[in-house]
Amino acid sequence: MRRVPLARCIGYLRDAILFWILLPPTAEPDTWHVTYDPDQPENRVGVIAAQAASGDVIEIDPGVYFEHIPLEGKSLRFVGLGGAGTTILDGSRALPEREGSIVYAETGDTGDLTLEGLTLRNGTGVRVAWLQDQYAGGAVYWAGVQDAQTGSLTAVDCNFENNTTGYPENLWAVGGGAILAMHLGAVRIERCAFSNNVTNTRGGDLLLGTSGSALVNDCEFVMGAGGFSGGVSVEKSGWGTLAIRHSVFRSETGGDGGSTGLLLEADAIDLQDNLFIDSGDVLATRVVIDCWSCLGARPADIRVSGNVFWSAVAPDSAASATLLVWWPGASVAVRENTLVRCGVEVSDSEGGGTPLVFENNIVVHGTVFFSAPQGGDYSCNDFWRSRVLGGDNLTYSNNMTANPLFCDETNGDFTLSEGSPCAPPGNAECGLIGAEPVACDLGVYACCVGQGCQLVTEAECGNLGGRWMIDPPFTACDPNPCVVPVVETTWGGIKAMFR
Repeated sequence: MRRVPLARCIGYLRDAILFWILLPPTAEPDTWHVTYDPDQPENRVGVIAAQAASGDVIEIDPGVYFEHIPLEGKSLRFVGLGGAGTTILDGSRALPEREGSIVYAETGDTGDLTLEGLTLRNGTGVRVAWLQDQYAGGAVYWAGVQDAQTGSLTAVDCNFENNTTGYPENLWAVGGGAILAMHLGAVRIERCAFSNNVTNTRGGDLLLGTSGSALVNDCEFVMGAGGFSGGVSVEKSGWGTLAIRHSVFRSETGGDGGSTGLLLEADAIDLQDNLFIDSGDVLATRVVIDCWSCLGARPADIRVSGNVFWSAVAPDSAASATLLVWWPGASVAVRENTLVRCGVEVSDSEGGGTPLVFENNIVVHGTVFFSAPQGGDYSCNDFWRSRVLGGDNLTYSNNMTANPLFCDETNGDFTLSEGSPCAPPGNAECGLIGAEPVACDLGVYACCVGQGCQLVTEAECGNLGGRWMIDPPFTACDPNPCVVPVVETTWGGIKAMFR
């Protein structure tokens, strides 16, 4: 074993200490504070953002700030100290040499942008030179360099109101009435509200281009009126993944009734536990998942589960499809959804995808059309007062056409009553059908109309001219309590009839 002289050991120790002493300290992010001045509300946040270094946090006092903030090459986090209700960034005033978006990176040099607890309103978008001077991103324009996918956009607990691109002036616009985000590593939008954001082209609220991943979670969208070519609320195009979960999409007033509420394309699409409701024109419930570009390219993975689609103003029989899934080259599973006065079309005319799965859905007052040359399965669905077309190559079992017995269909409560044929134990083979659980008891029992059995309330049984089977209480139609058993005739029985 070789011995190291003591003097040399001391030298090693001295060098190590000097190395750590001379090493530059790791820079901690600074936190900046913006105070509100009603006499000078313009560009207060922008001044601080210009001074801040990448990675810093900017905390903003409650107030209405008139802002257009360029953030080339910076990663910043903006936090509204009073929350979105009182901390407002307003784009209605022009500032010298600034674009119309409220926060933007015009050159594509994007870092990580985070917005928390803010309202962004009245933005008018960036005039993008590389897009032939078209307008994009009413409140936020955050687009990185194509194929770089290094920056990110996060918006949490924010409101986006009255932002526009190209409307109503009919200027050329790429789209993204509230937000344009593309060529990023990740996009995350959670607990945000969108209202009356419009564009004359694509993505009235959100235009999401090619990015690594995009998540929209626990948000509410109220669709604005205007002219659109696609995606009144959301358009997602190009590659990447998209998940929309636990969100509400609502159309309340008139608009272009022929438009598409959501127009989606991605490598993987997951729509889960959302509510799509039309109380104005048919906009929110018109969801198009269009994967034609997947044909001959990498396949997509499409999942639609646990959603409620309700057209409150549609007729009792919706002939036109509102949920459309076109999926050449994709894997498609549509499970446990409830659709009321909405049509469904699931189509792969090219036959390039994997077999379709359409299971445990409730479709009421609608039309369902299947085109699946490669086959698949549709089972355990309830098509109450609905038509089913196509599906020649599909296998099916345990489908029915029974009243699902919603707790309050008139007022949009699509939870199920006890005794619903869509809930166990009435359909032990399938489990729960539809998007909603059992949550009420309407006093449902078997009603005999001839030898046919239906589970209805006593009043509905009377309207049908049926026999109310409450004594003893029959809470299921399987076995059918209305069938009169056939008794084998005997000679003794015949003699007894005439005795």
